Amino acid sequence: PVLLPDGNRSELNFSIDLNHDGYNSIRYGLSSVKNVGSSTMKPLIDERKENGRFKSLEDMCRRANLSSVNRKSLESLIKGGALDSLGDRGSLFNSADTILSLAQRESKLRDSGQTTMFDMFGESVATPIEELTINHLSISKQEQLIWEKEMLGSFISENPLSILAKRNPSNVVISREDIEAGQTGKDISLVGQVSAYRTGYTKDNKMFAAVTLELLGGNIEVMVWPKTYETTSELWHEGSLVEIRGKVRTRNDTLSIHCDNARNYIIDYDAPSIESSIATPELNNAHIKLDTNPSLETDNGLIANTNLWIKLEETTDPGHDEHILREVIKTLMNYPGQERVGLKIRSNGKTVTGKLPFVNVNYCQRLHNELANIVGDNSVING
Repeated sequence: PVLLPDGNRSELNFSIDLNHDGYNSIRYGLSSVKNVGSSTMKPLIDERKENGRFKSLEDMCRRANLSSVNRKSLESLIKGGALDSLGDRGSLFNSADTILSLAQRESKLRDSGQTTMFDMFGESVATPIEELTINHLSISKQEQLIWEKEMLGSFISENPLSILAKRNPSNVVISREDIEAGQTGKDISLVGQVSAYRTGYTKDNKMFAAVTLELLGGNIEVMVWPKTYETTSELWHEGSLVEIRGKVRTRNDTLSIHCDNARNYIIDYDAPSIESSIATPELNNAHIKLDTNPSLETDNGLIANTNLWIKLEETTDPGHDEHILREVIKTLMNYPGQERVGLKIRSNGKTVTGKLPFVNVNYCQRLHNELANIVGDNSVING
């Protein structure tokens, strides 16, 4: 796992750190944050190592030499999550000028060699420091993730597309595999994330955009012609999650989307995700409800359309069975997509077959191998 940069834990470069579960993880380096250099962060890290972690923003401003930190680098640290341990990200960003002003005043006072009356008492009396006034600003989870992508080059804490897959929105396409040549000329709605874009001008000098839209399982090019671009130009920036309505086009065997209209897509983070439906799975006592079908060779319905089958054998050890099923589901959740998953559970000489509810995957060899390590290679069947 990769962890966000943290002013109280990160080194200059990537390092090994423990996550909240106590497992070794990769901690993002402070100097690797966009607009932040090694010379800017070294004094802060040196101070932290010598005298302990910063207890507050005020403590950091007083102790760390931040004289070379400018507004751009401070905002980048905040947007990348490096100061989350000292305050709310949105509010810190909204108070960047105040934080920077205090940090620079403290640096000048220290560099000038000036002392205060309290310094005469040494360590017996703590020198007071101006208390920061933080201007509150609420930033949505989606906006924070876009900030991470902008500053760190990738999503670290979560990927909006993975969240989207867990919400399983209806009536919109979220997987590249669901866009096919047979749909050429048809209108579709899709939700994806802008990973790149470029603008250009038509022969009559009107601006258009060619957008690379990231979907689950791959990318697709979206052409935004002048009429649509005029009303949607603010949407096309890296990391933006958008819902697009347009027509499927084919040129030189390459699929693209002709955008007719677009809007920001806001994820409902309060909506139940598929994890909540399988939070306590057990094989024994049928605590998982399957969409079952008595026939294994049916030609229609959910069973026939299932892409990935997993065979499980119920044992006399309920704890073992629960552990295996939990591991299977946890592994499936790491590969969100649109392919259906079915279970074939052997119990008391009979096989119960059904679709695993709320879990769709993007099947690949890596997923196959991980599942095979849990249930055996012969128990994982694709197709």
